[in-house]
Amino acid sequence: MTDWHVGQLIICVNDDFPDDAGKLFSRLPRKGEVFTIRQVGVCPVMNALGIRVEEIIGVMTVYGIEQGFFASRFRPARKTSLESFTAILNRTPELVDS
Repeated sequence: MTDWHVGQLIICVNDDFPDDAGKLFSRLPRKGEVFTIRQVGVCPVMNALGIRVEEIIGVMTVYGIEQGFFASRFRPARKTSLESFTAILNRTPELVDS
């Protein structure tokens, strides 16, 4: 199980939304986009973990609660150091005799 927390960087892994979902948010996340968690909680209606992100605002429900996204649509972003990419770029290819 993932420990979600405010300020955490996450990546959208599922952008397969119902057709009418666009009415509920300022925009919808796209697969591969990075977001910042601003709130984590359990959706009482769906009994599922939900998150709200800094980059997208949801509309208010009839209960006065802002729409959020199911946490299952995201995964934590992995921290990768610049040194890892530099090392890959600086590798010298091995020549093989044919």
